[in-house]
Amino acid sequence: MPWNWFLEFKTKIKRINLFEDIDKTNEDDIKNQKIATIIFLILFTISIVALFLYSALTPLTKTVVVEQPSLSDYTQLEEKYSNTLLCTCTSVSNEYDKFISSFTPTFNQVCSSDFVSNEWLNYVNYRSFLEPQYHFTWDFRHSAYGFFAMLRTLCVLAKQTIDDRLISFHSTVLLTENTISEDIFLANINAIRDQFTNASANDFIITLDSVILMGLVNNMVMNRLETNWNLYLYYFYLPNDEFNEAWTSQPYIASENCTDQTSVNCSITTGIYLRKLLNETSSDILWAKYAAELQFEVPGVLVGFFILNAVLQSNLACLYNESCLSKLNTYLNDSLSPFNATPLAVPSSASSLPTINDLAKQLMVDSWQLNSSYQHYFNACNPLTCTYTYSHQFDILFIITTVISFIGGIVTVLMILILPAVKFLRKQVETVNRLLSSSEIVPHETNIDQQAVGDITEQQVSLFVKIKMFLLNLNVFSDPDKNSEWDLYGQRLSTRFFIISIIIAFFILILYASTYSITKTDSINKPSIDVYFTLQDKYPQTLICPCSSTTNEHSQFISFQPTLHPVCHSDFITDNWTNFLMSGGNNEEYRDFRYSNFVFFPTIVSFCQLSLKTINNEIFIFNSTKYVTNSVQEIDLFNSQTQQLIGDMKQATMNSFQLTM
Repeated sequence: MPWNWFLEFKTKIKRINLFEDIDKTNEDDIKNQKIATIIFLILFTISIVALFLYSALTPLTKTVVVEQPSLSDYTQLEEKYSNTLLCTCTSVSNEYDKFISSFTPTFNQVCSSDFVSNEWLNYVNYRSFLEPQYHFTWDFRHSAYGFFAMLRTLCVLAKQTIDDRLISFHSTVLLTENTISEDIFLANINAIRDQFTNASANDFIITLDSVILMGLVNNMVMNRLETNWNLYLYYFYLPNDEFNEAWTSQPYIASENCTDQTSVNCSITTGIYLRKLLNETSSDILWAKYAAELQFEVPGVLVGFFILNAVLQSNLACLYNESCLSKLNTYLNDSLSPFNATPLAVPSSASSLPTINDLAKQLMVDSWQLNSSYQHYFNACNPLTCTYTYSHQFDILFIITTVISFIGGIVTVLMILILPAVKFLRKQVETVNRLLSSSEIVPHETNIDQQAVGDITEQQVSLFVKIKMFLLNLNVFSDPDKNSEWDLYGQRLSTRFFIISIIIAFFILILYASTYSITKTDSINKPSIDVYFTLQDKYPQTLICPCSSTTNEHSQFISFQPTLHPVCHSDFITDNWTNFLMSGGNNEEYRDFRYSNFVFFPTIVSFCQLSLKTINNEIFIFNSTKYVTNSVQEIDLFNSQTQQLIGDMKQATMNSFQLTM
């Protein structure tokens, strides 16, 4: 069955004659027509297949505009066309409070504990007691009220600092010209959170440091608890052996922070002291009345030159220990306001107890809870349209239109060229065969050869005439039923118009094809910066290099090396200069250079230290701030943005220093 079908098909193919002409019906013409038909079918099939493959494999770039996209629409488009999707925001700048519903801190347990309550402050308040035994400088009962009042002040100040900064935080705007993806949005939120917490905590520490450093200027003024004066005498003014013997019943270990006479970090652990009887043998009643014996040490609660310094250096170790707190209560049983405080819970995540300074560096906060909504951001951005482009192949409509548009031209060109080409080639082959045959039969008759050569020459001469006659008699619209002179004239005239139209259409098609742009997308893996610059020069409008890391800290591409004023590096702010001034004796004449500048130069030191701390703080905040970008920025845009960032950072540093003063 299949073989019969093949034979039948072969027979039908042999009978096909696409070039049938009623004026040419001899056997040779029919043979030419059938050969031309076979060649036509082969070339036509090859042309159609090639045209189909070309149109199917040609990548087409299509731009789509989506009106009034919803969040779900944007999410789906972003997943599919993240590299080309563009949704312009109608509101470019949006305040944080539009998409950040809450930003709340969880304060450390110290700030909510009994030890900052009014009940505890009243419990440890021995200020109304007039007995000297309660007012020994190192005694817990002497300094406890001021200590815990300062601790509560730190908690209140930290909370106030956060509240104040949150007001400006929520009014800060997020600038997005185009809608950003949810991943980029969350990266921005994390960067915003980290920047806020770091900036707030460091500003808080700078404020505390400025208070401490400025306290150095007034360290010759005795505070109400006399801690700075008595510690100064204990450490520096009197011989240790004589002073220890009169001051306490045993020598006391000095603090590691107590380095020199201008230090404000001297501190000693407080305790409960038993006052000794007056030392009748002492020649100085001042020291004798302060003689005391340590009964119980209160670990983690310090007394120092200044209350703030002492609080920051303390870790409240006794207040975490129930037995230590119970024993302390036994020494406070004569308080006018009895109170049973609950011990602090020992933190499970810490290997050692944090100092108050450690907590202050975190704004007395253990954790932050920030709630944001990408839905609210998208609504605030409110994109009216989304535009995306994509490339695709095997577009059925494009394939059909391309094949149809070319098929007429292909048929016409093949119909015009194939039959004359077949006739010409067959005639040339016959001529050559005839010459070869004549040469073999009558090789000695040269007149035959000359006649053949003459025939070839005559054919070449008359070629132009034949082509002309062929074009004049060309008829692609021949009809066996219409063979009158008038019909033939109309068919030939139509053929000429048809050929002219085909030529014009062909040139139009060539012109269109030469101007038609086909978008080609090339990908280069891990390009170097030189490759990027080369591509940027060639394709500035279309080059896109997506970043593998969309958020990068400023410190990765910007560095600062500030140079302080020479006075901050001079000998005049060193301990050697201070000791040199003091080596002249204890001259307390206020007009004496050595006396007045004992405070003057440490003040300069404090300014230099405060300046350096402020600069380092602002650099720390700046370095930790995230630079968010989807793709590599063009170098001119990058330079302008970084210069703006640097200028803003310098101005912020100067403003911060002035506010601290």
